[in-house]
Amino acid sequence: MATGGSPIIALLASIAEKDIDMDKLFETNWNVSVMVRLTADGKKVYREHHSAANEWIRSNFPDREHLHLDPDDELKEMEEKHHGWCLFQLWNLMKIFGPHIKHGMPRALFEAGIVRFVE
Repeated sequence: MATGGSPIIALLASIAEKDIDMDKLFETNWNVSVMVRLTADGKKVYREHHSAANEWIRSNFPDREHLHLDPDDELKEMEEKHHGWCLFQLWNLMKIFGPHIKHGMPRALFEAGIVRFVE
């Protein structure tokens, strides 16, 4: 990196210079199912997302209490069904967790940073 240069610009430049092995690319779409193991921080983000969704439901549909989501019940059910893994469509995973993922973040939202794509 040049002295005084932005670390972000340097990172983007280093990525752009990499050779891409075209044989290792794969195609998918945003509806593909993915699985992650949430850390405590990931579960906190999930709960916050559902709290905001529940607040929106309460504000817009006060007569539809049955639409409210209990994130702890949902997490428990997913983890039991998938042996500790949580199942999402890729677009929903990015909607919930994407705004909280940053380069160099101190705590991971997913164990080992792993996202499994379900075939």
